Amino acid sequence: MNPSRVQCQTQPSAPIVRNAAEGVRELTMARWGMPSPIFALKGRNSDSGVTNVRNVSSPHWRRWVGVESRCVVPFTSFAENEVRADGSRRCCRKLECRFGT
Repeated sequence: MNPSRVQCQTQPSAPIVRNAAEGVRELTMARWGMPSPIFALKGRNSDSGVTNVRNVSSPHWRRWVGVESRCVVPFTSFAENEVRADGSRRCCRKLECRFGT
């Protein structure tokens, strides 16, 4: 595993740092995303998951918003759809993160 080479957009898993047994932190690979709400699965044979949870007050997400389900995702860039003035969306606005000198 080379975490610096993983791209979540194209890979089914990504490196995360989580609390393991006895509070020890560990670097491991995890599937990217959360299970979709039932209403989103109507008429589908499989669940590709949700990667952007915005409404954490929804009953569907409650079981995963606690501290025990949290982790840190190391990253060097982040992309989000850009919403234009006319309401249309353009993919993607990319924010680069630089560390060190």
